[in-house]
Amino acid sequence: MPPKKKGKAKKGNGNNEGDEERAESKPTEREILLSQQLETLSDELTETKRNVDELRKENEWLQEEAQQTRRESHEYMAYMARKTQKRQSAIVSLNDNNQEKLSQIQKQKEEMTAYYEQLKNELKDQMLEKETELSSAKKELTELEQYQKFQWEQYILVSHISNKVYLHAKVGQNGADICLKLKAYFYTSNYYSESESPPLFKFAPMNQPSNVEGETSLARSSLSSMCLISFLSKSLLMVGSCCKRRDIRQVAQKGRC
Repeated sequence: MPPKKKGKAKKGNGNNEGDEERAESKPTEREILLSQQLETLSDELTETKRNVDELRKENEWLQEEAQQTRRESHEYMAYMARKTQKRQSAIVSLNDNNQEKLSQIQKQKEEMTAYYEQLKNELKDQMLEKETELSSAKKELTELEQYQKFQWEQYILVSHISNKVYLHAKVGQNGADICLKLKAYFYTSNYYSESESPPLFKFAPMNQPSNVEGETSLARSSLSSMCLISFLSKSLLMVGSCCKRRDIRQVAQKGRC
């Protein structure tokens, strides 16, 4: 720098030193005011620094809390993800088990349906068989009723002829002998003794012979009855030959009455 300027600077420094000396000797009102302001500002600065320090510490604590919260949040999210995965796995397993159980139930249902359908068909067949047996039994019962009716008619006819024989027996001993023979033959041919009453209106049990055997028995009874009627007719002719014509006419008139 130029020497002139240096000289001025020195001159200025000399003035400042003089001012300081004057200030030290006697402070002015402005200096007092500025000094008060300085103290106030120093106090405020100290307070501000203390506040800043507290705020910094609080900020550090908040940062730590934020990091702790982020860490806990991360751990919680990981935990929830694992738990959700486990639940989804459990749901899938449960669905698989339910599907398997449903398949088993459906299979059992089909088996039970088939079993009961077969049982139903068997019961239907048994019902049809029983109905057939019932129809056959009713038919046999009807035939037995016809047989008993025919047997009753034959019994009445034989009784009527026997009465005629008894009437003819009054004219001679030979008639009584013939009547006894006829009576014995009648009971023998119809399969019951003298002490028993004729088997009228007695229905046979279910285990009676079949239709073929019933028809054979009916034909045999009819043949026996026809033989008996023929025998009785011949006997009546024989009795009539032993009696007088007059007595025979009287007996015949009584029989008509």
